[in-house]
Amino acid sequence: MSTDLAHGGYGLTTRFNVTQHKYVGGEGGYCEMLEIHDAPEHKAAFVICQYRRGIGYRFWEYVSLDTLNAAWPDTFPIIERLVHRRGCIRLVDSPTEIQPNRPWFYVEDSSERIEGDFIEK
Repeated sequence: MSTDLAHGGYGLTTRFNVTQHKYVGGEGGYCEMLEIHDAPEHKAAFVICQYRRGIGYRFWEYVSLDTLNAAWPDTFPIIERLVHRRGCIRLVDSPTEIQPNRPWFYVEDSSERIEGDFIEK
């Protein structure tokens, strides 16, 4: 099964079954709240992902949908404080700002390889 994300991820298709619970975007970036229903065992199923032009991707992993919803900020860019919210497992930053690799949950098909937290280019 694949999911087309209409917003965020620039309309990316992912091979995972994903629900986009919330989205906000503009001014060179976006932020979205995602639930990955069929996440691999070693990956978090609940994430808030942010992309900002010139900075790249970063995402926060959460333990549950409840903690994910509680962490969603009412205003942005307060998002930097998410790592201190209850239920946050960790913050993952893109390894490069110039040509940022997409996070693992944006992998489109089996021809793309996931290397750690990002898709190998």
